[in-house]
Amino acid sequence: MKEAGLTRMNFSLDSMSQSGFQKLSDRNKPVSQILEQISEAKSIGLEVKINSTILRGFNESEILDLLEWSGKRSIPIRFL
Repeated sequence: MKEAGLTRMNFSLDSMSQSGFQKLSDRNKPVSQILEQISEAKSIGLEVKINSTILRGFNESEILDLLEWSGKRSIPIRFL
C-alpha cells in the first residue's frame, strides 16, 4: 500500500488485553496481531496514529499501559 501512495494509517486500539480488545472491537483477531501491524506500519515509514475509546468502569485502568506502549514507539495516541 505504501508503494501505491499510502503515507499514514490510523489504528483503533481500545485495550491491551485480549478480552478487552474483543469486547470493545467485536473482532476475534488477537490483540498481539494488531500490535504487530502497528509496529510494522511504523517500521516501514508510515505515519501512524492510535485512537482509543475509553469507557469508565471497563478499560480506564489501561490508559497508562496504552500510553506506555505507544510512547515507547513514538506513536501519538488519542483517547476518545
